[in-house]
Amino acid sequence: MNWKIVLLLSLLGVIVGFAGVYGLSGTGEMIVWLIVFLIYAVIIGRRLQSDFFVHALLATILAGLWVGIIHAAFINTYVAHNAQLRAGHSIMPKTAHPRLIMVMMGPFIGAVTGVVAGLMAAVAGKLFRHKKEAVTQE
Repeated sequence: MNWKIVLLLSLLGVIVGFAGVYGLSGTGEMIVWLIVFLIYAVIIGRRLQSDFFVHALLATILAGLWVGIIHAAFINTYVAHNAQLRAGHSIMPKTAHPRLIMVMMGPFIGAVTGVVAGLMAAVAGKLFRHKKEAVTQE
């Protein structure tokens, strides 16, 4: 397991987290995450020899944690810039603190979306491995 790559790739979540604080949401956020997952796939596929899926999954879970922490730390700005959250915020149970929910949901959402990132990394790993094998055979 290459924890250095996992940690470095997860730091892209910090960028997306701050973008979310200042209004990135919905379709725009999904597009940004797909770009992040493509970056994960290329870097993991080129740099690693195995465990492509697991590396991308762990990077995405950790990125989700960073996003949750950032959103929780800047909750007032986050809610002010994301109108759909204001509506959802009013129906949240009063017993659960919104910051705690954000921090807990980040890794959960990271795990779910990490499956997509992992599959993309697995495909990229196979593609790059075939290219490496073709180059070494020549």
